[in-house]
Amino acid sequence: MGTPIVTVGLLNWKRPQRLNSLVETIRAQSVDAQVWLWNNGDPVTLPVDRCVQSSKNFGCWPRWKMLLDAPTAYVMTVDDDMGIQDGNLMEKCIAALSTHGHSTIVGAFGVVGAADRNYLGFSHLHRPDRDCRVDVVKGKFMFMRKEALKGLDLKSFQGRFGMDDIIVSAHAAKGTLGCHLLASSISRSLVPAEDDGNGLSEESGWYDRRTEAYRSLFNQDQRRGNDTVVQSKHAC
Repeated sequence: MGTPIVTVGLLNWKRPQRLNSLVETIRAQSVDAQVWLWNNGDPVTLPVDRCVQSSKNFGCWPRWKMLLDAPTAYVMTVDDDMGIQDGNLMEKCIAALSTHGHSTIVGAFGVVGAADRNYLGFSHLHRPDRDCRVDVVKGKFMFMRKEALKGLDLKSFQGRFGMDDIIVSAHAAKGTLGCHLLASSISRSLVPAEDDGNGLSEESGWYDRRTEAYRSLFNQDQRRGNDTVVQSKHAC
């Protein structure tokens, strides 16, 4: 293994059996990466480079606490209910970022909001066959330059349990709509596992909280009608 250029932030909560295979596929990537784990559940033994054992389940935001300390040029998060089936996944993400601004986040699942709808009524794009610009890259998989996290205030996660993907997407874009990229080159590189009922979306009021977080963090004046984004000077 050479010098890592990607730091991968993983979480564990009630799915330790899935992490072994996920770590194996990360280790098999064509790009050298180090793996950091924040463990919200019972103690586990995994071949990771750093493991933080939490005293309770703090949700998703601690992965960003870890990644703010990453020494690498790129950082990545992938949920423990996702499977990676492409040894060139990271390499493809780096290639996608090379033609986009420093604030861009690359993913395979994302959201385009609408001024007259709530979160459930937004456009939800999953592994598209063509490149698509989105407002939010869902936390299932996020890949970005480390510098996109510069200035991220961990206090912004307080009172917003499970909203970390919206918070980070808005932070990187400085509230600009349509800043991030769902790259068609990785659409078949990721495979969601069968739903086991442990997801945050099972919680009461989840979609209302997603709507509130989105509306408070993005500049809504950019969007007129359903999906039209007004051009911004901000380079995404």
